[in-house]
Amino acid sequence: MRYRHALRACFLLVTLFVSLWASAASAQVTLPASAGSQLDLVQPLQVHNGREEPRNILEEADEHWQLVSQRLPNFGFRDQALWFRFSVRNGTEGEVREKLNIDNPPLDFIAIYRLENGELERIGKSGDMLSISQRSTPHRKHVFDIELEPGETASYFLRVVSEGPVNLPIALLTQDEFVTCDQEDLVLQALYIGIMVCMLIYNLVIYQFTREKSFLFYVLYVGSYLCFQVSLHGMGAQFLWPTQTEWNNLAIPLFTLLSCVFGPLFCYQFLQLDQHHRWLGKLLLGISAASLIGALLAPFISYSTGVIIGLAVGVTLPLLMMGAGILRWMNGFFPAKIFTIAWAAFMLGTLAINLAMMDILPLNSLTLNGAQFGSVLEVLLLSLALASRMRTQRNEHFQLQEQSLEKEREAHELKNEFLQRLQMEVDARTSQLKSTLETLELKNIELRASHRQALARSDSKSHFLARVSHELRTPLNGIFSYAQMLKQSSLDQIQNEQVNTIESSSRQLIGLIDDLLDISRFEAGQLVLDHRHFDLSRCLNYTLSQLAPTAYAKGLELALVLDPEIPQFINGDEARLSQLLTNLVGNGIKFTKRGGVRVECRIRNRTGDLCELELVVRDTGIGMTRSQQDALLEQLRQPADAQPELQGEGLGLLICKKLATAMGGNIELESTLHRGTAFSARVKAEAAGPPIIDNRASLSYRVGLLENSKLCDGELKNILLSIGFEVVELDPLLPDTRRPLDAVVIGLDCNGDNSNPDDTPAFGGARRLLLASTIDEQCLREISNRWRGPCLSRREKTQAIGDALVRLIEEAASARSCAVLAGKRIALIEDSPVVRKFLATTIEATGATVDATKNAVELAEFQPEVVLVGQQPDTPEAVACLESAVEAGASVIVMSNEDRPQQIRYGVEIFTTVSKPVTSADLLGALRDCIRQRASVLSGA
Repeated sequence: MRYRHALRACFLLVTLFVSLWASAASAQVTLPASAGSQLDLVQPLQVHNGREEPRNILEEADEHWQLVSQRLPNFGFRDQALWFRFSVRNGTEGEVREKLNIDNPPLDFIAIYRLENGELERIGKSGDMLSISQRSTPHRKHVFDIELEPGETASYFLRVVSEGPVNLPIALLTQDEFVTCDQEDLVLQALYIGIMVCMLIYNLVIYQFTREKSFLFYVLYVGSYLCFQVSLHGMGAQFLWPTQTEWNNLAIPLFTLLSCVFGPLFCYQFLQLDQHHRWLGKLLLGISAASLIGALLAPFISYSTGVIIGLAVGVTLPLLMMGAGILRWMNGFFPAKIFTIAWAAFMLGTLAINLAMMDILPLNSLTLNGAQFGSVLEVLLLSLALASRMRTQRNEHFQLQEQSLEKEREAHELKNEFLQRLQMEVDARTSQLKSTLETLELKNIELRASHRQALARSDSKSHFLARVSHELRTPLNGIFSYAQMLKQSSLDQIQNEQVNTIESSSRQLIGLIDDLLDISRFEAGQLVLDHRHFDLSRCLNYTLSQLAPTAYAKGLELALVLDPEIPQFINGDEARLSQLLTNLVGNGIKFTKRGGVRVECRIRNRTGDLCELELVVRDTGIGMTRSQQDALLEQLRQPADAQPELQGEGLGLLICKKLATAMGGNIELESTLHRGTAFSARVKAEAAGPPIIDNRASLSYRVGLLENSKLCDGELKNILLSIGFEVVELDPLLPDTRRPLDAVVIGLDCNGDNSNPDDTPAFGGARRLLLASTIDEQCLREISNRWRGPCLSRREKTQAIGDALVRLIEEAASARSCAVLAGKRIALIEDSPVVRKFLATTIEATGATVDATKNAVELAEFQPEVVLVGQQPDTPEAVACLESAVEAGASVIVMSNEDRPQQIRYGVEIFTTVSKPVTSADLLGALRDCIRQRASVLSGA
């Protein structure tokens, strides 16, 4: 039963092959005249290979013409036209009308000529490049009418041009023979198409139910091959696309390549080559991919190139797929047998037509349509193979189900046996557990008693620490207060140093007591965090300003870099956050001898108003080994192998860890020995406002920044940006040559008091503001005198730095205005005495001559260079005076409440508009620009 399909397929193959040979006797056909033709062949078919035009072909000698002896002439690919000629005679007593039939639809162009009075006259045309309506006979094949009078002899010439292979199956048929052959061919093609479409629909329906990819690829392969056969035999040109001549040329190579795309995919999926013979599967997938590329390029390459590629792949693929089927057959995969026989049938049909063309097999309908017969048999067998594969898979599925049920029964038996043994063990362990529980209950009673005693001792310890701390604070506060009083009295240097030592020791002892109190609160669970609204940047700046004296006294840099995305205001415990930062920065200052400490604040995550802040304190100190890092946060003292002068109790770091945990975060540590340490503290807070970047003001000043401290890189830039300045970072070796700077901010490092001002470029003469790493007033004055410019501490408030810069810029602008306006004549037209007095006072301070009038009529005698108009001329006389002043060369500046300036107002052209209320800077700037432009115009004239 398993081999029934294979035996039927073999029987069909043998029957087909025997029928080919049995038809040999009836297949002898005389070309170009059929057995029923009434015309006599006077001159046999001859061929001439040349490019001659019809008027020149008659001049060719006979030796240039070759006799065509094949029954199915095949001239391969030709890049030039082929000429054929033959002569026939009507030996009957009546008129004869027959058909010249060329059964090769893909030929591009055929023209038939008749020799009349020594000249060739074209009597018909046909070809694949012509639509059906353009052909002499509207037929899928190339058909021409041959008409001869009684006793007439005629010579005919054929000119054939084609990009594809030139095959010329030519025959002379009577009208009845032509109709009979055409009907038989139509029936054969309809039968072929019907079988292929039925198999396609049948397997497509199966695919819809099973979703098996093999059926999909089979349907696609059958569909593309069917389209190829329809195009090859002219059925598409006659019935589907009779007017689309370009598609006639494209369809054959396109569908050939598509068949070579889906055929390997079907073979790969059907034979399961992803699991067996993977190398062969990869080869088939590669051929499929190459064919797909060829199909996509088919519209852009020549017809001959596409046909050659399709033939090359089409000859190779059946051999490879039949070889794959044989290999799987040998592996015991039963459907592979039918698969192999199917491809053998296809190859046999293709071989039959090729042998017929070589005169080895007889030429008849079976051999001429061998590819179609082979493909029909192939499709039927492949469909049977798919059905066999489905049945095999179903049987395997049933076997797997039976095996699964058997294993399930075995598992159930093992489960019951295991449960029985488990029940016995549970009973035994239950008795042991009861005795153990009784013992544990006694132990729990003892533990609870011990826990109560430990809590009592812990409460006593916390109470003792709090009481001792309070008692110690009272005398310490007295010592600290009297040390402050002694510092204010007249002491010599030694006494002053002794008092400073007392004050410093008192501070350290008070800090240690505060740490002990905090630890006792943590252990007792009494620490409660506040939830208040405060300015985050102000809190961080203030904390670092308190630590600045200690850092600067050691010659260390201290920098604070704020991420512009952090919120300006948050809700949280400001004091505890400051304490956390104080301990971390103080620890960094303590363990750093050179360099400095850099604090960075950035936002890690933000969801709505809830955000996670990260404080990174990075120093350039002694660093730690890996073992010291692992133990640091878990101990109450510094590592034992630390330097003696740097050892301590480590309470500050322990408090930092507990504070970060209480704020919903943690502390991480990174350190490299002799290179520095970085503590990263993450805390959660509630944002109470937009980011810092959204709260910036907008100033029109352009400030250059020259930072000499690498550790403080980014600090001053963020400060200036937060104030609202446009910041340009400068290179001392490459001064900025773009728009002039309004001022330059120079950040000095911890050695800034020893810097040489002459080593810094002038930057276009812009005034400089110095920011030094010190808070000592005497040192700041010395740096200011040396640099001949104002100097502030880096830890100065942001507002103070902004005010100093604005004041510096305005002073420079005022000085420039005085130099330009000195001696100039400026007229004022303003009816308000208060505003008129303000404007006159401001302008006269620059050295200019001012004529303050109420209206434009009084301008005639003053002859101003600039007219400042704050009141609209209300009379024709005033307008005329203003026009005459402009004609005399005066420029007009208008003070207006309008946002957008106008070029024409009051009937005269104005220079610019100054918005009210008018500031001194805006007024002097407009006058200065106006005078400069006036001078430029006059010098150019």
